[in-house]
Amino acid sequence: MTGLWHAGMTLAGWAATLLALTSASIWLYQAARAVWGLRAPAPLIGRDDRFFGVLVPAHNEEGVLEPLFASLKAVNYPAERLAILFVADHCTDATVAQIRAAGFDCIDRQSGERGKTSSLAEGIGRLLEQHGDRLDAVAFFDADNLVDAEFFRQAAAGLEQGHPVLQGHVGVHNWDATLFSRLNYMNAVVENRLEELARSQAGLSCNLRGHGMVMSRAILQQVPWHAGTMVEDQEMLVRLVCSGHRVHWLEHARAASVLPATAKEAAAQRRRWAGGRSAIVRSSVRALWQHWRKTGQASALHLLIDFLLPSHAVQLSLMFMAILATAIVPGVGHWPFWLALALLPAYLLYFLAGNWLSGVPARLALDVLYAPAFIAWRTWIYLSSLGGAKRWR
Repeated sequence: MTGLWHAGMTLAGWAATLLALTSASIWLYQAARAVWGLRAPAPLIGRDDRFFGVLVPAHNEEGVLEPLFASLKAVNYPAERLAILFVADHCTDATVAQIRAAGFDCIDRQSGERGKTSSLAEGIGRLLEQHGDRLDAVAFFDADNLVDAEFFRQAAAGLEQGHPVLQGHVGVHNWDATLFSRLNYMNAVVENRLEELARSQAGLSCNLRGHGMVMSRAILQQVPWHAGTMVEDQEMLVRLVCSGHRVHWLEHARAASVLPATAKEAAAQRRRWAGGRSAIVRSSVRALWQHWRKTGQASALHLLIDFLLPSHAVQLSLMFMAILATAIVPGVGHWPFWLALALLPAYLLYFLAGNWLSGVPARLALDVLYAPAFIAWRTWIYLSSLGGAKRWR
């Protein structure tokens, strides 16, 4: 009996140590990558010589479109070089009427497959058909976005630099609405600065974020838009990387979105994202691995690693578990416990640095006190969505 107990405690100690080492390895990987995000690039010298299709999918957006309308009309770019097209997907409210009353072109989809993927595919086809070789690129936005006045001038400059796929900086318009939105915002700015910008400046591919994206006509013809999961942007990202392309982060081409202000409002959206990501991981790991083995393309290997890494919330949950487990076995007097405990200030430094570099108001630092509840909620959403998302809406 004593022997079994000793063997069990030995295995538990190894497991706790492995958990601490895994958590530390994830932090070190992210911290090393973040070095490339410490310095932000200067704005590019804007251009206005590219013709953009502007594509906005919408579903029952009555009453929320006016801010987007106003921002699109206020951009510092020649109107004759923008072809703005909304795709209203099976709307049952006044969305189509509001879009047309505002003076924008709109496809009123009342048949065919529902969802954002199908809407975007039809919209891209319409823009290519109407504008042909005149079309330089397509920019993608969501119905709740606000487009910065310089977005298209920066995008045109990015295309001129030879980047056929661009991801603009994605902000949060309603970041100060509630404590929940502030915590989401503080997490988002870290992703923008220390992850997306860092990846791009390291010569890797940043992620596609679903809005604020720009793709050249040549890319859309070479890698046609279609998807079989609920995260069409991530699926497109994998196909682009496996085709030898990378996504370039364009820091000063900015678009802001409205995030749910409460956990209840955000739950369905987060489940779709987390479930869709789970599905894309299962379907893409092998393709990315084979592409890296064949070509040695660093972006493919990095994207593979990125897909396998858990979310920030899950990483922090693992850290807390490691602290607790190593405190029990092998005990507080051993190095695994101190390694796990050291991750607490290390992660705090990582997030505070990302917020400071992004200009987040210092008063929001106190909101970190509420982070444990936020982390627990995000972890629960992640774990409950591992089976994949079932519906687009």
